[in-house]
Amino acid sequence: TWTIHTTHSHLRAVRRLYEFLDDQGKILMNPAVGIRMPKLERTLPRNVLTRSEMRKLLDAPDTSLPAGVRDRAMLEVFYSTGIRLAELCHLTIHDADLLNGYLRVNCGKGCKDRVVPLGRKARDYVNEYMRHVRGILTRKTRDERALFVGARHGGGLSTTRVNQIVRHYARRAGIRKKVSPHVFRHTCATHLLEGGADISQVQRLLGHVLINTTQIYTRVAQPEIKRTHKKTHPREKDREA
Repeated sequence: TWTIHTTHSHLRAVRRLYEFLDDQGKILMNPAVGIRMPKLERTLPRNVLTRSEMRKLLDAPDTSLPAGVRDRAMLEVFYSTGIRLAELCHLTIHDADLLNGYLRVNCGKGCKDRVVPLGRKARDYVNEYMRHVRGILTRKTRDERALFVGARHGGGLSTTRVNQIVRHYARRAGIRKKVSPHVFRHTCATHLLEGGADISQVQRLLGHVLINTTQIYTRVAQPEIKRTHKKTHPREKDREA
């Protein structure tokens, strides 16, 4: 089905092509300069996991196996930091500050780097992976710098492979929603806002340039916020007129 999003995607590709040709001096004039892009409405994330679903998903890997420890560490990093799939695949062994609990995100969207906090659970699993598993997986590739590596060849994991891993554990956990690495990002942001996090801090965590991009998650979190307000606000407990 041809939608406004399809039109936007195609026009963006045309603009990028002509911008490239213009930069290379292949054309005298860029005919795409005057193209007006259709305005997209920001839609709510389709799939956000509940806390219960997320716990089941995080518990799905078999941590008695080396690959299971690696996979648990990856899932914990996704949920703790909300980083993008490509950002996780670009992580190196030098990007994880396990002592202080920080993760340096390189090659973020727009080629912008940032530093994000790494939660205690994620830090513990990454530490276990680094100490007991990664060396086993990289025994054939000792100079490999990627943080998360494959079990077969010891090289860095591709985005396709990480996608497969996430979907595998979603099925194992019995989650019927369509789960991808980006769902971890949506869920992380939503759960932070439900817990009372400041939206500007969530914006910095996710690496959004504009706060408008982050505000979409406040709409997802509203029902939970309303229930929390009703349960905890003093006036909701006051029975007097």
